[in-house]
Amino acid sequence: MSFINKLLTKTTFYRYNSTILSKRFSSSQPSLQSSLYVSAKYGQELSRVLNPTYDVNYINHILENLDTIEQSFRIRNIENHHDYFNDKNKLSKLLNDFIQHLTATESLKKKRNRLLGKMKKSTNNENLQEKYQQFQSNLVETREMLFALEEKIVPFLLSIPCEIEPSIRDEPKIIDRWQSNTSGIGQNYVRLGYLNNLYTRSIVGPGANYLHGQGALLYYGLIDMFSHSLNESGYILVNGLDLVKSALIECVNYRTYYEDPYRLRLASNQSEINQRLHLVGDGSLESFCAWLSKQDIDRGHFYQIGSTYNHHSDRIEQNHIIRATILSDPRESSKAMNELYQ
Repeated sequence: MSFINKLLTKTTFYRYNSTILSKRFSSSQPSLQSSLYVSAKYGQELSRVLNPTYDVNYINHILENLDTIEQSFRIRNIENHHDYFNDKNKLSKLLNDFIQHLTATESLKKKRNRLLGKMKKSTNNENLQEKYQQFQSNLVETREMLFALEEKIVPFLLSIPCEIEPSIRDEPKIIDRWQSNTSGIGQNYVRLGYLNNLYTRSIVGPGANYLHGQGALLYYGLIDMFSHSLNESGYILVNGLDLVKSALIECVNYRTYYEDPYRLRLASNQSEINQRLHLVGDGSLESFCAWLSKQDIDRGHFYQIGSTYNHHSDRIEQNHIIRATILSDPRESSKAMNELYQ
């Protein structure tokens, strides 16, 4: 294992280990909200994962829809949403600064690279070298400011739940009008599922199953009830779709990456190969717990709200569920399983 990989593992290990231990011994600690994140400054070797190309349009969307996003936090009973939304003006300023530094960093990188190309072609490039050093110095300074902002902004971005539409908290907006593209027949519906703004397609769309009227209210009510109960019982929310955003969990074998039917395509200019670490669906929570086990973490209570897939010959059926698991020592698990069959 390279030094960078060791550092990545060590940093993330301590982040989760300290959170899990504090959760075990203190019920007053806020639950971890999928902030599986390592800053780009910890390694250049893994720059495609640790130094991602942020979608500025997506961050602008977050900035313009903070009220809706706050509602997404509340509807899931996420305990620490007040930490982010107590001062929306401050949060807006941080997001604005983050966008500006992202834009400035990309601009300086392009200018520096263009200048580097000229230097390679020129025989007398003393003046070009001075300009290059100036661009490089400005880029380092801008990146340092960006890294400082990352520590505050990126955990917030990773903790944003995939949006639920429409809101069940506003009765007049419960029933929306949907015009079928195929039949042309208008239908009243409440859409069940998530819209993931990071990606080009939604997890639930016109081709998926819907719950109507009181059925949708019952579904959201159950999610609220179980989510609140699990939070009070010390379970940590780990959203599979939020783990996709982190691009840090092992999920698919590199050799079979192109055969993975559940991978999502980023709505950005990143090449497809950069997305090989993504995971969605009913394996995400299990993969996360397996990753923790590899770090010798054998304690923890986790739950997840997301999708599971039933693959049929002609379609993939998506069921939206809440699941929970307890991470324990393998010997304890084996003993418990043996007792079940005695």
